[in-house]
Amino acid sequence: MEIKIVSKKIKSKKPVVIEGFPGVGLVGSIAAKYLSQQLKAKQIGFIESPHLPPVSFIVNGEAYNPIRIYESAENNLIIVESEFPVPKELIYDLGEKIADWAKEIKAEKIICLEGINTPQPKKDSGVFAITSDKRFKTPKTIKKVETGYMMGVSASLMLQCKEIKLQGLCLMAETHSNFPDGMAATSLIKELNNLLNLKIDVKPLEKEAKNFEEKLKSLVDKAKNLQSKTNIKPDDKVIYG
Repeated sequence: MEIKIVSKKIKSKKPVVIEGFPGVGLVGSIAAKYLSQQLKAKQIGFIESPHLPPVSFIVNGEAYNPIRIYESAENNLIIVESEFPVPKELIYDLGEKIADWAKEIKAEKIICLEGINTPQPKKDSGVFAITSDKRFKTPKTIKKVETGYMMGVSASLMLQCKEIKLQGLCLMAETHSNFPDGMAATSLIKELNNLLNLKIDVKPLEKEAKNFEEKLKSLVDKAKNLQSKTNIKPDDKVIYG
């Protein structure tokens, strides 16, 4: 499918590309958005496709693309984020496109942010990891998922990373899929702090988790409603372990 990445020139050298799309508990979207906000990352591009419904999210009176690309050159990070549930027909090609683009900009690796189902909500979410290739080791502080299956953009990204020999890492925080989980997102941010030597304060997210989650859920619900009107069904179930 036709997918186009529109981006300004990347300032970062061998950046880490971080991806956050809606999935279980909206954890990936919440974490990616909070990350870009706290780092004051600048929007440098977006992803477009004629197969995406014509959606523009309005925040504080300003229109935003549904799939956006941000850069924090100071931290050598590229963040691809969205609140938009990607149509099933587009998922595979979108993952491939992002991975290939990361290779083109000479990215060091891709980190996908996800939620993983847990039967009961926990106060402190555990974080698990999957790598795109056994040659790439998971961080010692994170438990590796030995068996299970993935779905969605992150799954496509990880498979394409394996194909093009680009290091891929998927971090998954335990969450309950029935509601947005800002606390699980804080667990991912903490791990990113450790992995990438960041100093992002998670206390504001912990404090404002409920308000943050409600705002994001509202955006996702609006996107789903629009898709139902255009007869495009999103894939809500991104990953299970």
